[in-house]
Amino acid sequence: MNFRITVLGSHPFSLAYEDNELKDIIGEYIKLRKEKGHPYFTYFTLIQVILDKANKEDKLKDKDKNTYYESPDLDQEEYTRVSRILWDFIFERKIYIDFSNNKYIAHYNNDTVFGIF
Repeated sequence: MNFRITVLGSHPFSLAYEDNELKDIIGEYIKLRKEKGHPYFTYFTLIQVILDKANKEDKLKDKDKNTYYESPDLDQEEYTRVSRILWDFIFERKIYIDFSNNKYIAHYNNDTVFGIF
């Protein structure tokens, strides 16, 4: 008999992606948004995309196989890593921070909105 454990609440994970792999994932997301005519994205939406992909590809470190995590999250080091990669894209002039604070774009309080060149 197989048992499945459910972990309620937020649970932070590290990612099993190398920096270049994570940059490729973020770059593909930006490219896809642009191709579909969506010139903006938010930080927390991107984080959710990364978490969903990592979960499907079994790239969440220390995730128990027979466990369902209600709210998987990134640990602080991973948030910092994503932020640094986003700054790379800003310096490469592929994205920019949109300071207009359009309440219809951001889904969370204190979310950051990025525009795509």
